[in-house]
Amino acid sequence: MNTSLIACIKDRATAKPSCGGRGSEALVDQIEAEVNRQKLPIAVVRMRCLGECSKGPNMRIAPGGQFFYGVKEETIPEIITALKEALNSP
Repeated sequence: MNTSLIACIKDRATAKPSCGGRGSEALVDQIEAEVNRQKLPIAVVRMRCLGECSKGPNMRIAPGGQFFYGVKEETIPEIITALKEALNSP
């Protein structure tokens, strides 16, 4: 089973909260760079909504893995560690 990180990058045109409006694109760029640097066999997938806009930026390990809400730059090492753990789980 392939492991991936799904990251919301939706940026709403309204005043409602959105992941994209909170810098998710830059965070995903940093995570993707670290995944590539460590040569991890993980796809980083950008999508338009994970259904939790008020908690964003949001990301999820797939399939069926951990959610990360309110992701910040300091959350990235935790996400990378969780991705490595997901690679090693049955």
